[in-house]
Amino acid sequence: MKTGSQAHFTGMTGVYYIMYQLSARGFHAACTARNAPHLDILVSSEDGEKSLAIQVKTSQHAINTRGSGANRKPNFLGFDLGYKAAKLNRPRVIFAFVDLASKSDKKVAVYLVPSPKVSEWCAPWIENKLTRIRFQPSIEWMEEYREAWHQVAKAVGDPREHATDTLESTQE
Repeated sequence: MKTGSQAHFTGMTGVYYIMYQLSARGFHAACTARNAPHLDILVSSEDGEKSLAIQVKTSQHAINTRGSGANRKPNFLGFDLGYKAAKLNRPRVIFAFVDLASKSDKKVAVYLVPSPKVSEWCAPWIENKLTRIRFQPSIEWMEEYREAWHQVAKAVGDPREHATDTLESTQE
């Protein structure tokens, strides 16, 4: 089990990794400095008209396997959620599940899942009011959300389009 400090550093690593990815893609984003419940990052369109909140959940090693020996295969991903996060069902909130893949030779993976989908998946546990909820979807279920940065662009606009517009207007 992780100590408080280890969990904190793992969580902050995920937040900063998502901030790096957003910045590299040209999105306007800001960390909430851990003072906004359920929201770690706010992303905005350039004009401020559109916004999106991102809740980051990070795991040192999310891939769980099933089987033994030669039959051992990746089966599902595991992320701690908590009751409040699991019942978060807002169309302008996306979960960024970050797998740091620290126990393997794989690269960091990000799964961008709309909060209504997470809430729907967690509904049985939410109804039972369990305080500790693990989000454990199959790898196949998560595949459509892997590196799905287009969802951020859909919510706030694609910054690459604005960069082209700005470049063209300065060249005229």
